[in-house]
Amino acid sequence: MLEETVDLIGIVSMVRAEPSPRAAIILPDGDEVEFPINGSEEELFTSALRRRDTTRVQVRARGRFTGSGKFRSIESVDRVVLVPNPSSAAIQKPIWERLAELTRDIPQEELDRLPRDLASQHDHYIYGVPRRPE
Repeated sequence: MLEETVDLIGIVSMVRAEPSPRAAIILPDGDEVEFPINGSEEELFTSALRRRDTTRVQVRARGRFTGSGKFRSIESVDRVVLVPNPSSAAIQKPIWERLAELTRDIPQEELDRLPRDLASQHDHYIYGVPRRPE
């Protein structure tokens, strides 16, 4: 078996303090990896577990691989960093920032072709109902 440094990002699924401290993360492919942690890392993993809807962990560790190169296990953790979950970060952005991101690649001449009353008469443009008096 080969041992190399790996960088993994996942959602914390378990933290155990006794009899020996351990944690587990779920990787993007759905695999769960359990590994030993030390006392200072326990608090970080516990925090990420409590905030699992919005937080993931990035773990740099010594990992073992099979002869064919498939990841097998984590032997020891070198560094742990909390990172925001991308899907939750998008939800937390204000709507105007999300709209600006969605429309930034639309040419200005296309935006100029939109009806001036699009916001106030959106039901007319979306559903075809008669225009409301202004």
